[in-house]
Amino acid sequence: MSIESVFYSILSPVFETELYPVVHPDPDGTNSEVAELYAVFFKVGGQTFGTLEGDADIRRPRMQISIYGVNFDDVVAKEEAVIAAMKTANTVASAAVEAGDDPLTETGSLPNRIIGVSIDGYEKDTKRFVKTLEYYVWSNN
Repeated sequence: MSIESVFYSILSPVFETELYPVVHPDPDGTNSEVAELYAVFFKVGGQTFGTLEGDADIRRPRMQISIYGVNFDDVVAKEEAVIAAMKTANTVASAAVEAGDDPLTETGSLPNRIIGVSIDGYEKDTKRFVKTLEYYVWSNN
């Protein structure tokens, strides 16, 4: 399973149908069909780990999620929900490790660490507030 699909499965309950990889689709190019509250996510870098034998199967991609909305309070509420979902995924991953299981294959599990605090912004073109969070996650792909 790709890291994107794991990330999506953890965060989709927060955003329902308004969570997208890389970019939100805008079918007619006018921003008229774009939801009032949505999120996009993507890899923004990361690290691979190697051994003397070559690359290991573990990677630590940096994932970014940006939450957009016309109401700032709604964006803040979704930010809190994202943080809670990622903490839960990390707790499940920790329990898997303690049980001797591979956390990278456990459903709802994603070893992760938040990087710093969120970044706030406002986009004049879309008339939406934005909050951006970054996480280090551990994966085997």
